[in-house]
Amino acid sequence: MWERLSPLPRLLNLVADPAVRHPEPPGEDMLDRLFARVRRRQIRRRWYTGLAAAAAVLLLAIPLGLIGARELGGHPGRPATAAGAAAPAGAAVTRSARDAGTGIWVDVEVQPVAWGSDLTFSIGGVARGTRCSLIVFTADGSHQVAGNWWSTGRNYAKLHGSVAANLNEITHIDLVDDSTGDVLLPVRMA
Repeated sequence: MWERLSPLPRLLNLVADPAVRHPEPPGEDMLDRLFARVRRRQIRRRWYTGLAAAAAVLLLAIPLGLIGARELGGHPGRPATAAGAAAPAGAAVTRSARDAGTGIWVDVEVQPVAWGSDLTFSIGGVARGTRCSLIVFTADGSHQVAGNWWSTGRNYAKLHGSVAANLNEITHIDLVDDSTGDVLLPVRMA
């Protein structure tokens, strides 16, 4: 420590050297400019904070449908429909599939709703302990998971799910074993 501090007295003597010019104290004009700059920065910071807060509110409100729902006279918690357009209505469609070899069966009821489709599944014959998923495929080639569960090996399971696809867009629903990725049973909708 002594060796590290030994050059300090020589450095302090340089400061006391009359040849070294010391800065003059700031004048009133310089302080006024400095305070004005600080005030401008504070005002700018407040504006930026306010703009960021407004942008955050808009970014949250738009996906939640609050703005569109109020403009169209809808309820903020539900997706809005276009003025004069009715929400999709129709009767539920029921489809079934059975595999005599494995004993697996699926009954699915698809109910059209304003934002897509509600699905109710009755499933049986799946081996106990199998983790399964119900995957809904649409005409455009995309797919969505409508539900998943562990089979208890009982007679059947009843599940409820939903997807953001209209009934007429759904081509088929696959019952898939999650551990292997194998399709246990496809249910054709057309």
